[in-house]
Amino acid sequence: MQNQKSNLANITQFAQQQYQKLFSPINNIEFKQMPLFQIELFLQQTIHDQLIVQLDFKDQSNPIIGQIFKLNQERYLITTQNKKINKLLFINEIKAIHQI
Repeated sequence: MQNQKSNLANITQFAQQQYQKLFSPINNIEFKQMPLFQIELFLQQTIHDQLIVQLDFKDQSNPIIGQIFKLNQERYLITTQNKKINKLLFINEIKAIHQI
């Protein structure tokens, strides 16, 4: 009986670890630099379709989740969903874009 409880505890612990790995937040994943053409394409799609995205930055600052607006040829504005944080940025500051 003790052996069955031990096996069940091991299986439960393994299942929990695998579940946590599978559903860990996107923030824990280190993404590589996206090519410039891909960033430009994703920005166009994001702005056109008004998508909510996560932006990762080259300077390793915290990612921001929100909606992107184009201000001019070079400048963009990202506004968080609760409208409390706005950030002005250039395209060359972006490391990666992820749709949420």
